[in-house]
Amino acid sequence: TNGSTGTGPLGAVYRDVNINPDGTLRGHGLIATLAVTNSGTLAPGTASTIGTLTMNNTLTLLPGSTNVFRLSPTGTSASDRVAGITTVYYGGTLKLTLLPGTLIGGEVFSLFGATSYSGSFDMVELPAIDPALSWDTTQLGVDGTLRVNGSLGPQSIGVTQSALGLDGNFQMSGASSLTNWNYRVLATTNVADVLSWTEVGSGVFTAGAFSFTDMDATNYPHRFYMVVAP
Repeated sequence: TNGSTGTGPLGAVYRDVNINPDGTLRGHGLIATLAVTNSGTLAPGTASTIGTLTMNNTLTLLPGSTNVFRLSPTGTSASDRVAGITTVYYGGTLKLTLLPGTLIGGEVFSLFGATSYSGSFDMVELPAIDPALSWDTTQLGVDGTLRVNGSLGPQSIGVTQSALGLDGNFQMSGASSLTNWNYRVLATTNVADVLSWTEVGSGVFTAGAFSFTDMDATNYPHRFYMVVAP
């Protein structure tokens, strides 16, 4: 990148940013005051984490530029994002990468947050997904979002093993078709009272599997459990 640098508070970058054809702008944080023009590669976030770049002026994506965004299909529709833009001028290639997880349909990924949208990408590279689903790019020029049409239908969460540990506390494990989604464990002593369910644990369906131990189980004569996602 190149441009003229100004001064600002700690954590803020004040500069007119021009991403050269052989350059890459990566990271998260604030680029304030002046415009950003991409002739090279724009990739919000870091190499290891999804992130958001905030730009308080125009963003121009020139023909020949590459704009790389990662999508996390883990129940929260998280993605790399550029936010705070006044006007974004689309151009070049939008390259989308799908991180490990499960798309079920209906997801909305917010890639660009701007007051107004102009132009169009020369090419959009989309990852392959289940044939029951399809990508919808029609809203990129409306609200900066990428959507998933279709539905995989209900997904499964099943308990495959449950037992009392040597300390008397309840243990269970199981599997889900929702890979890498967040889950919550709810418990109650009265299944007839729908308002009595409380969250007693949470985790991630790592490779579709989960396990949970209720360290408070011995405080109740009986207790019922439910695993939900997200």
